[in-house]
Amino acid sequence: MTEDVELERFKEEVELKLEEVLPRLKTDEGRIAVETYTKEILKISQHPLGIKLLLLFKKYQLDDYSILRGVANTIGLLDSEDLLNLDALLLLVMVKYTIFEKLGPIIGVAEEYNRPETYSKMLQYIGLKARHEGSYEKFHEFLTVLKPWEVHSKTVMNIRNKYNAKEHHLPKEFTTEIPGAALYQKYKDSFHLLNPTTKQPIELNPAQSSKEEIPAVLAGVK
Repeated sequence: MTEDVELERFKEEVELKLEEVLPRLKTDEGRIAVETYTKEILKISQHPLGIKLLLLFKKYQLDDYSILRGVANTIGLLDSEDLLNLDALLLLVMVKYTIFEKLGPIIGVAEEYNRPETYSKMLQYIGLKARHEGSYEKFHEFLTVLKPWEVHSKTVMNIRNKYNAKEHHLPKEFTTEIPGAALYQKYKDSFHLLNPTTKQPIELNPAQSSKEEIPAVLAGVK
């Protein structure tokens, strides 16, 4: 679990360990318990941050995994909330603040930020991301189509510059604005979204955890 191995190798190692342990068990209850644990640990490993989250629970000696269910239930309420109203989200956090408070160190929240306002903003981020994810994908597609406009417009301008009105009878299209110019000017500052910075994986030391991964950990809880 601490070696950060590929999923397939992890699965093989777990199954080998299961084969090693099962013959030692003398009761059906013991065998069922180990087989169930194996099944669940493989489920957890399917999530990119699942194993690391489990390790952090062990690191902080937290055995009550139901706090994840509590956070997941709160996240499930976001669909019906006004996500721009932080006060309303703060109330959601306060209802189960003891749960959020315990989870804070595990997901890398520094002690000075381990307070209700931090988690209300996290909930806002998670809710807005889920609500507008479809729109964002379409916007991304739009930017992909729009970005090559500059190259094409330069080609058009080069042709226009090659032929002047004194020497040639130019069609009216030569003096009109190139279609798409207004759209390009409006959205050109968004092209950086096409090449987002690669996220760093969450570290086992919460003090070094990537802040960008925190919502991902919470959002992945089922």
